[in-house]
Amino acid sequence: ITRLYNATKISGRTKGNLGIGFFNAVSAPMYAKIKNLTNDNDSSILTEPLTNYNIIVLDQALKNRSSISFTNTNVLRKGNSRNANVSSIDISMFDKKNNHNFIFTGKYSNIWGKQENKKGFTTVAGFGKVSGIIQYRANVVVESDKYDPNDLGFIQNNNSFEYNGSISYNMIRPTRHFLNHSYRVSFNNVYLYKPFEWASFQVNARAFFLFKNFWDIYFSFQRSPLWNKDYFV
Repeated sequence: ITRLYNATKISGRTKGNLGIGFFNAVSAPMYAKIKNLTNDNDSSILTEPLTNYNIIVLDQALKNRSSISFTNTNVLRKGNSRNANVSSIDISMFDKKNNHNFIFTGKYSNIWGKQENKKGFTTVAGFGKVSGIIQYRANVVVESDKYDPNDLGFIQNNNSFEYNGSISYNMIRPTRHFLNHSYRVSFNNVYLYKPFEWASFQVNARAFFLFKNFWDIYFSFQRSPLWNKDYFV
């Protein structure tokens, strides 16, 4: 268990709708005790050095629910064993009637120190219709093989290129039997980023019904070809 010397958080929003967030924490060095079974002597090894954690978030709210934000996470360890910096820009834009939405995310990670040096990125771009009876969306996601936010974040695996899409029918007005009901079909096609090799394809279908007594029921279907390749087992 890592112990903290301190943790400080400051957050708020200005009159111009600029959200500002800041977080800082310093963790104490941690040691593991080791017993030598041959001579019964005890020793200790450093498992986690003195570490400084920083998070900065700037989020500007715009008209029509649109927004643009910048996030930076920084981890500095004493002894230069492993340091990390990840920066991100997130953009979400809606039209005047809030019918269509465009999103873009760009993230860049930099790992440096005695243990490892690498730089990576991830990019997400998408467009869709987000209101009305018929809605749809298409996205492209790219994660380089060296993208790594895990010092102050989490990612299961990187090194992927994928595109996905969905279309749905949404009846949001009450009918004779339901308060609302919807039907959705989507797909996801995935490749390795490096080397560029096909990995998997998946189709999903879902139906949802909300009854007037607020009970609900849904049906889902998922199918993938048997020849999918899982490179992360």
